[in-house]
Amino acid sequence: MRNASDKASVIAGYHWFGEWGRDTMIALPGLTFHSGRLPFGEEVLAAYAGMERDGLLPNYLDQSSEHLAYNSVDASLWFFWTVQEYLRAKGSRRFVTKRLLPAMKGIVAAHLDGRVPLCRLDEDGLLHAGNEHTQLTWMDAQAYGRPVTPRHGAAVEINALWYNALRFYLELASGDDDLRERAERAADTLAANFMERFWNHDDNCLSDVVNERGQDHCIRPNQIFAVSLPHSMLDMERMRAVMATVESHLLTPYGLRTLSPRNPLYSPFYRGDADARDAAYHQGMVWPWLAGHFGEAMLRQSADRKETIKYLRSYLKPILKAFPKDHGIASIPELYTGNPPHRPQGTIAQAWSVAEAIRLNKLLGGR
Repeated sequence: MRNASDKASVIAGYHWFGEWGRDTMIALPGLTFHSGRLPFGEEVLAAYAGMERDGLLPNYLDQSSEHLAYNSVDASLWFFWTVQEYLRAKGSRRFVTKRLLPAMKGIVAAHLDGRVPLCRLDEDGLLHAGNEHTQLTWMDAQAYGRPVTPRHGAAVEINALWYNALRFYLELASGDDDLRERAERAADTLAANFMERFWNHDDNCLSDVVNERGQDHCIRPNQIFAVSLPHSMLDMERMRAVMATVESHLLTPYGLRTLSPRNPLYSPFYRGDADARDAAYHQGMVWPWLAGHFGEAMLRQSADRKETIKYLRSYLKPILKAFPKDHGIASIPELYTGNPPHRPQGTIAQAWSVAEAIRLNKLLGGR
């Protein structure tokens, strides 16, 4: 769609969400690049590249694109993955170099210079963000006046995204300037320390967050991005361990739960007033958009790609083929309840839910 300023944009979900930076970056590949709409996707990428400030992209835009909220640590990091998907869909490398690389350079430089608000790089290379009062990742719900899932510190997907961004920037950047050398050192340092800091030996998977309290051992889906993103810090053995744990605890036919049912904080239902619903939002609800990265991660570590494709097509059929007919016809909702029968909830049509179903279908050989 186009917003009130006639700029190409993506609405996060109908019928009450607006234009969100994080959602746009995650949804753009499926909605445009892998759907034969490259020019529209290029417009969106160029528009966001022009709004980079201090290493961040806006997470909220009003319909005129005049009032911007830079309250997300990951929208700018997802931008790199979105560009990777653009090139994967045979987009123009010249367009990337001319129109997008300056913003990517700005994002990398701001992080390395320590200019990104509420963010810092530790000596071990880990990217830390926020404090106990902020919610800067996609698990950003607040209820009863406080964050539901405090994830300040080094969140696992933020560091996976940061590493992927650094490596991709190094692929694009030419010459031997100081920023390129610093980016390479930062990537090497993070890779050297990531496993030691994040590995959860008790559950044979990645911790969700590392901060002053140590490792957060809640089993959540955020660790799949350390496997699915183009540049990974994990070897094949650790990839398979992560995916085995995620599959055992979180996988449903409609996507991934946001918390293991074995956790005492797990909430399987989405009901009550706004606070009650927000309290359950990332504490067990199933999010369909995560199925795209789960599928890509499964294929990456699979010993038998054909069998894995067959398994994924069969198991995830409800979101690949059978859209709910009583919630949003021919679309996919924001979320589903954690326990069977996994009832559709939230917005009746969510951009990244639809987009990642499209992308997953492509990954599995669909048209």
